[in-house]
Amino acid sequence: MSSNELTLSGKLPTYFMNNLSLEKALSFSWADLSLKGCINNLFNEEYLSVLSRPMPGINFEIFVGITPKWNKKQ
Repeated sequence: MSSNELTLSGKLPTYFMNNLSLEKALSFSWADLSLKGCINNLFNEEYLSVLSRPMPGINFEIFVGITPKWNKKQ
């Protein structure tokens, strides 16, 4: 059903997806730090990407990245 063609089992309806993400980078003497927050399906759209399998509504993700500065002189 990845072609979205009409078959005997039906057709996937169209949908409009919106996501939002914000990221902040911080630098310290010992490491670089990255903080990121994401909101997926911002407007809580009901959609299907596989026939008869509803996908998640609004959901959130938080990421933390740490890059140590090993053996770097200050």
